[in-house]
Amino acid sequence: MSGQVTQVVRKYPELASDSEGRSLQTELDMFLTLPAVKNGSPYLGTCSQALRNVDPTMRAMFPHVEALIRLLIVVYPASSATAELSFSSLR
Repeated sequence: MSGQVTQVVRKYPELASDSEGRSLQTELDMFLTLPAVKNGSPYLGTCSQALRNVDPTMRAMFPHVEALIRLLIVVYPASSATAELSFSSLR
């Protein structure tokens, strides 16, 4: 997974304080051990809900994860028009 984190950090350097993305990797490892994420599946919705529900002091421990989730929410479409297109083509 660290190879993937390194690629993400190259594209979005604001996500890590070091060039290898070690701080982001460490935060991700800690974040994935939270009960809200560990018990569910690590999807974007689950992760953003877990970050939203966590105590503000604990949330401050994950600044890079929070930035990554915000980027993914902006980049990842909220809904898919594919389903709407296929539904309207059935008419």
